[in-house]
Amino acid sequence: MSWFNKPGRLISRSVGYDLDFLQLPHLRLSAKIDFVVKKYFSLITHPTSVSIMGKKYFYNERAGVAFLQSVFADNAFLINYCPSAKIVIDIGAHTGQFNFFCKHYLKAENVYSFEPIKQSFKTLSLNTQGKNIFPWAIALSPSVNLLIPNNNSYMASVFKLAPVFTLEKAEGKKLDEIRQINRLSRIDLLKIDTEGSELEVLKTCQKTLKKAKYVLVECSLNRPNSGDLTAISEFLYHTNKFKIIDIGRKYLTKSGSIDAVDILFSL
Repeated sequence: MSWFNKPGRLISRSVGYDLDFLQLPHLRLSAKIDFVVKKYFSLITHPTSVSIMGKKYFYNERAGVAFLQSVFADNAFLINYCPSAKIVIDIGAHTGQFNFFCKHYLKAENVYSFEPIKQSFKTLSLNTQGKNIFPWAIALSPSVNLLIPNNNSYMASVFKLAPVFTLEKAEGKKLDEIRQINRLSRIDLLKIDTEGSELEVLKTCQKTLKKAKYVLVECSLNRPNSGDLTAISEFLYHTNKFKIIDIGRKYLTKSGSIDAVDILFSL
C-alpha cells in the first residue's frame, strides 16, 4: 500500500517514527534532526537522492527516506547484540536501507547484500558503489518468479500479497553455494526479509548458519509463506540450536492483527 493512499495513517506513522528516531542513542542530535528535516523535504519535493549522515542516499519511491528512518527505528535494538558487527549478510536488501543502517549504526565493516528486483538492485548499486552486492534471489530453485505489487517494490514476493502486481523473473542461487559467502570465516549477523519465503532461504544456507552469531528473520504469522514463525524456529533450533533471544518490529494488518514479526535468533 502506498504511503499516500491513507494521509491520516501516513502522518500518524511518520510522527511516531520521528519520536522513536529522535530517542535513538549513538547518533548525534544534530544528525537526527537533519535526517527528520530531510525526510519531510523528500516527501514534499521527491528528489531521487538526498545527503544523509555525510553520504548521498538514493531511492526509488517517494517514501524512500521515511522507510530508511523506519529501518533505523525498528532495528536499533540490534546494537545491544552487534555493537561492532564486522560481517553482515542482508538477504532481501531492496535499495540498501538495512545496508545503510548497518554501516552507520552498527558500524559494520562489510555488508553482503542480495536483491533480485532489477530496479531495486540498480538503486542498491548506487547506494553501495557496487560493493558486495548480488542480483540473485536466494532460493532452492535456479529460477524464481517474483510478484511485485503495483507501486510497492518493498513487498516483492514469490507469493501473491496484493491483487494487482507485475511479474519479474530472477535467477535463484543457494547461499551455501556462493563463493564470496563460503570464504567468510564468521558472520556476525544474517538478516533475512523476503516477504514470506524466509524458511526456503534458510534451507539454502545450512552451512552458512554454522558461522553465524545472530540471525534476524522476518517471520510470517498471518500471510502466505513457505514456513511460519513456528516452522522457522523449529528449523533453526534443529539445524544449529538457535533460540529466540529478542523480538523486533511487528507488522500489522489493516484490522490490527499481527501479519509478521522480526525475530532475532542466537545460540
